[in-house]
Amino acid sequence: MCCPKNKDDQPICFPNNDHIFGCNEEFVDELLQNVPEEPSQSTFLLRDGAQFCEPGDTCTTISRCGLMNEVYPTDIGPCGFSEEESESLVCCPQDYILEIPQQKPKPRFLKKGKPHPCEDKTIHCKRWKSNGACLLNETFVPSTAEPGYTVSSFEMFPFMSETCMETCGRCGSRGCVDDHVNCPEWARAGQCYEGHGPFITALTCRESCGLCGFLSPFNTDIQVVQGKSYTKYKDNNFDCGRSENLTVLDEKYTRKQAEVEKSEFSESVENAVVEDFDLRESEKGNESDSDDYDDDLDEVSFANSSNATISCAATIISDRWMVTAAHCYDEIQGDGGTSIRIQTLRDTFNEISESIEVRNIYVYPEYEAGSLYNDITLLELGRRVLFDFQKFGDTPVCIDTGLELEGKLANLQGFGKTEFGTLGELLETNVTLINNNQCRDELTEYLKPKRRRRTRKTFCKYFPIGISDHHICANGIFNAERNVTSGACKGDSGGPVEYLQGEEKLRYLVGIVSGSLSCSGKAPEWFTRVAYFREWIDCITTAGPGHNFSKEEVEKVCTSTVRPAKQIKTPEVCNPEFLV
Repeated sequence: MCCPKNKDDQPICFPNNDHIFGCNEEFVDELLQNVPEEPSQSTFLLRDGAQFCEPGDTCTTISRCGLMNEVYPTDIGPCGFSEEESESLVCCPQDYILEIPQQKPKPRFLKKGKPHPCEDKTIHCKRWKSNGACLLNETFVPSTAEPGYTVSSFEMFPFMSETCMETCGRCGSRGCVDDHVNCPEWARAGQCYEGHGPFITALTCRESCGLCGFLSPFNTDIQVVQGKSYTKYKDNNFDCGRSENLTVLDEKYTRKQAEVEKSEFSESVENAVVEDFDLRESEKGNESDSDDYDDDLDEVSFANSSNATISCAATIISDRWMVTAAHCYDEIQGDGGTSIRIQTLRDTFNEISESIEVRNIYVYPEYEAGSLYNDITLLELGRRVLFDFQKFGDTPVCIDTGLELEGKLANLQGFGKTEFGTLGELLETNVTLINNNQCRDELTEYLKPKRRRRTRKTFCKYFPIGISDHHICANGIFNAERNVTSGACKGDSGGPVEYLQGEEKLRYLVGIVSGSLSCSGKAPEWFTRVAYFREWIDCITTAGPGHNFSKEEVEKVCTSTVRPAKQIKTPEVCNPEFLV
């Protein structure tokens, strides 16, 4: 939000909604100081909501616009809000105007036989309402230093509707119930916060978008389906690690067409942005065996560079949380952590694919941008993920608590580059997990030759103590028929490394794809060891309810779970004689 000159640099803070704004509550009061004592009531957010509509369109409620059965909310323009009907208004083509409003849906989730109530997100809502914040047709002057700068209630409406929906009466008498039958589909398609989402979809689909009720990030109910829990992974009945065979799901749903694209990565280390290091050699096949050959840094490329189109992968560990690599979110931390990011789940099939916004990003405190250590981040989702194995064929992944993994096969997944130069399709492969001493020795042997001295310098710059106890390593498996060695590559960052345990082959998350020196399997790959960070994960994912769901408070209380760094001897190849 733009802050007036006579205020400090901090933006407005609304507790429990800090994924949208920052912190300066007094500013809200002054922003509302010029509201008339006798407010005028109006159907429209502005005095004439029809001015937003094209000629031939009519400003009407969503339930009276038949076009809403055929399009997404982002395909149609908003024009106001009806206080009488407690419903959003849209610009509807005349041919689609319904004489009788469409019947509104029943509640998706009940609490003691009744709909969940609408709920405010802050204790300040009543005070803000008394100052006029809920009004629809007012203009506020937030700064005496800039009297020409105004904020209209049209601009205030999305925020007040999300934050003070109960106090402002946005739900009418229906409570936390969607206003349109297509809301579950719109929410899965990411319409809650895309385009006009904050203006139309979020309020119209308040239940499906998780603004209130069972799907809300502030709801503390446990999700239980057929006796299985999906909310707290420490519960005895928590269901994890299961996944249905895709051939079974093929009989129910339609597969999405993968957007596979060709890609060439030739960005040099000097020009790569800091958050992108995955220290991988490209596979041009021109490396010489001669010690006189000086490896060209154009042969080294970093993951998720600015010219890449594939985002980091992430893994769901409960109905509210996902885990990924910290370096995936360096850019977001740079802009204050306020950016909304979208995570897509069950993306293989059209009918069950779901896009969910990220509410909060918790980066491990000891992680530093530009480092290859402590590369782990937790993502708190903006609404609860629903689970039903019979319907969706999946569960959250189980979390490693310290399994014996040396020499075991692991499965890794990602959307990254293949041996054919393509990327963008979710693929998986097997690797063999090795102990850290073997990993250090093999990396040292790989980096020793003179021809790799520039790669060696780069490695030592970002990896000064080499492999540590919060890493887990793996070697690829050679396929003679295809003449290729398995492993992660550029674009796979943040993806899961899973061990399949027992006869049921339950998926245990043991690692997170972090980096390597070669996509071709010439050197071991390193992953973030999940078990090392288990105590911190436990704290972050459970502390919210006891601390008013405040990210700041949760981070503060969980600092005690951060493990002190263990001193490890500098790798031999990073000694001065090797860096000449």
